[in-house]
Amino acid sequence: MDWPEKLAVVAALAALIVLLVYGGIVSAIAFALCGLMGWTRMFEQVRALGKPTLSGKGRVIVASLLSFLGVLAIPSDTKDASPASTATEQDALSSSVIASGNQASEEPARSNVNVAEGRKLERQNKIKINSLLSDIKTLKERDYEARLAFWNDIVALAPANAVYARKRLEMADKVESLDGLRENPEQGAVVEKVRGRKEGFGNVLVVDITLRNDALSNLKDFQITCESKGHSGTVVDSNTRILYEVVDARSTRTFRKVNMGLLHSQAASTHCTVDQAAIA
Repeated sequence: MDWPEKLAVVAALAALIVLLVYGGIVSAIAFALCGLMGWTRMFEQVRALGKPTLSGKGRVIVASLLSFLGVLAIPSDTKDASPASTATEQDALSSSVIASGNQASEEPARSNVNVAEGRKLERQNKIKINSLLSDIKTLKERDYEARLAFWNDIVALAPANAVYARKRLEMADKVESLDGLRENPEQGAVVEKVRGRKEGFGNVLVVDITLRNDALSNLKDFQITCESKGHSGTVVDSNTRILYEVVDARSTRTFRKVNMGLLHSQAASTHCTVDQAAIA
């Protein structure tokens, strides 16, 4: 085996090691191209076709440059993306908080180390994280508590990931918003969508209404008020009815052709709300 073939084997091994151990795609490509310079048979075939190609000396120079580039491009766990991101989002998510006063020069350096450790931990737990992200998709959209538990696990596996941290905070806010509904579930009924129309002789309001129950309990007997306005925006009529139906917890349900009673002849638009509901 001559030197070009040895170069190709060594460079290919270097590319594989860099890709698997460090995750350095750019470095791996550089080493792979370096190995290509040692593929003597390919260059001989190109030269036999009469096409221009690199000489032996040229291949040595290109291979040297590519190997140097490959070494420089090997990822380092102690390096961070940019000073700007370190000073804002990354510092906010690291385990240490930058304090004022005489600690200002020490805390950023400590934060940088924590961010690097967090990224390394995320790479090590990549398979677990992908599995959890897949499992989240199987949960109901309004199952906030279960979703928060998943995001807590994911953030623990990737503490330096800003996107995951933001998702967890958003879900925590939604869980906190449920505290009031635990005490007063009947306040969880909301009109999600409504479409009103005139029927009869143009003086009866009929609506298709979608109710959403954000509470943890099933709700029933919804008192609905539909306020109608004329073209000028002035309220010209108000209709109230009780819908004796049940909407399960954390779900929506659509009711069609709900008769809300007589309607003012000049009503042009209608807006409906749930005044109250009872626990089923």
